Amino acid sequence: MSPDPAELLVVGGGPVGLAAAIEARTAGMSVTMIEPRTGPVDKACGEGLMPGTVTALAQLGVCVQGSPFRGIRYVASDGSTTATHHFSAGVGLGVRRTVLHAALARRAAEAGVIRHSGRVVGLRRTGREAAARAGIGVEVELDDGAAIGGDW
Repeated sequence: MSPDPAELLVVGGGPVGLAAAIEARTAGMSVTMIEPRTGPVDKACGEGLMPGTVTALAQLGVCVQGSPFRGIRYVASDGSTTATHHFSAGVGLGVRRTVLHAALARRAAEAGVIRHSGRVVGLRRTGREAAARAGIGVEVELDDGAAIGGDW
């Protein structure tokens, strides 16, 4: 089991998991993240960051470069426009998911998020006496047999 239990366990190191981990660390919590993949998923998903997301990333200290856009338009297969929206404030960014993931992962590491490679395969509540002595209440088991405890 890990010697220093974390206050927050984040299972999944995609963009949302990384953002949650960064937010918790900047709030002063100790954070452990578990993610089975060693790198980002390269897929067309999360590549259009709306203005609110750009602002939220900046507040987390995540610097990401991309192609700015001031609105969105949905086009049907016949070429007709089905919906259009121009942002009243701010700009969005067109960013490859791999670039976004790298920026989030870099910021999480800078913030002190502890990362473990693996897949969670079990979860168990520890005994009350053990929890009182060690300050932990739950332990997760990873696919490699490792166990990580925390105050969650």
